[in-house]
Amino acid sequence: MFFNLVNTTIPFSEYQLTQEKIDALKFRLLCSEEYLYAYELTGYEDPVDRYRVYLMQAEGRLMFLLVSNGEDTECPLLRMVDVSESEPRRLSDEELLSFISKSYNHHPDKPLVNNLSFSESEMQMIIERLQEIIERLVLDHRQTAEYPTKDVPLHHYDLYYDSSARDRYIDELSPSETAEVDRLIRIVLKKIYNCDESFEFTKNGDD
Repeated sequence: MFFNLVNTTIPFSEYQLTQEKIDALKFRLLCSEEYLYAYELTGYEDPVDRYRVYLMQAEGRLMFLLVSNGEDTECPLLRMVDVSESEPRRLSDEELLSFISKSYNHHPDKPLVNNLSFSESEMQMIIERLQEIIERLVLDHRQTAEYPTKDVPLHHYDLYYDSSARDRYIDELSPSETAEVDRLIRIVLKKIYNCDESFEFTKNGDD
């Protein structure tokens, strides 16, 4: 489950991370993220291996990046946890996506993590879940900026009084928003899953 946590003295020298401190960070993460199993602390391998967990230095802080295989839909697909302070802090999906996008802008061809290998079926599940997450973020941002509440009349006056049609209109992505979702999906696939930008993915509902 845990990767790149051995011989980290050089890249994390400013934190003086001994193996004892690394183990303490692992314990804090396991206490913070209740969906993780503690096999690593017991000396046994995780028989399910749902997550790959990486410790990295990001923007001057120590971060755990958790990457799921996508099978358990009740658990996060991706998560980043800041363990620089005494209490771990989960980054929001928006903060995580912003971090990945910034990393892509600086180093588009350099993946954030290695050792990732997923089957075609796992990748399809991952992409479908990733699309749901990003579409929700794009819609939330759009509704915050343009639609403070659903009581604001729409340009289509006749739809405003049909609540089901109004909600569908508000939850429908515009062409520019669809393009933004596709762009962000490809950025995450490139930076996290090391999939080329030309990687063809099937969207929800497509054949």
